Amino acid sequence: MKETKTVSVLVFVGLGSRYETKDLVGITHFLEHMLGKGTRKRPDALSIASEIDAVGGEFNGFTGTEYTLFYVKLPAEHVLLAVDVLSDIICNSRLDEKHIELEKGVILQEINHLLDTPSQYVLELYHSLLYGDHPLGWDIVTSREVLPRLNREKLANLWRNCYTPDNMVVAVAGKIDPDKVISSVRNHFDNATGKKRTTWIPV
Repeated sequence: MKETKTVSVLVFVGLGSRYETKDLVGITHFLEHMLGKGTRKRPDALSIASEIDAVGGEFNGFTGTEYTLFYVKLPAEHVLLAVDVLSDIICNSRLDEKHIELEKGVILQEINHLLDTPSQYVLELYHSLLYGDHPLGWDIVTSREVLPRLNREKLANLWRNCYTPDNMVVAVAGKIDPDKVISSVRNHFDNATGKKRTTWIPV
């Protein structure tokens, strides 16, 4: 795409809320939040965001029923920075206990916002009526009852078992040199290990 001046780097992980058990509803979404809170190289969320902000880029994540997505969009000349940052948060997260407890407050605010926003709450009710007591009918965000049970051990187990090479796709679009980008992705994600251990319940 020679005509564009930007590039988008996306990492899809084959882990969504439909793979959860009822006692850990929302853990996938919570893990997505926590992976952006610090690594050994970038110790907190500010150090991660500031690198992307400094070059005029944006960074975010998303949890759906079928997959989790992380993306960086920035000027094309900084594509290798995007690969570096995304691989770092996905492969080297610290999952710091202090950050986990602080993030529970953020998640609680999300729950309250959802309950206070009729258009979003109706959609949650629709899914619960459509799918009933099935993971597709449960809240993606989590609940006040489950939130206290989401600790570092449970988050780390999910991370190790699902953020594996055979369960991730890295997509890059924009003004790039394909050979350089492929080489960078291979180098940066080479410490991702393990095999996927997720199962899902048929509807």
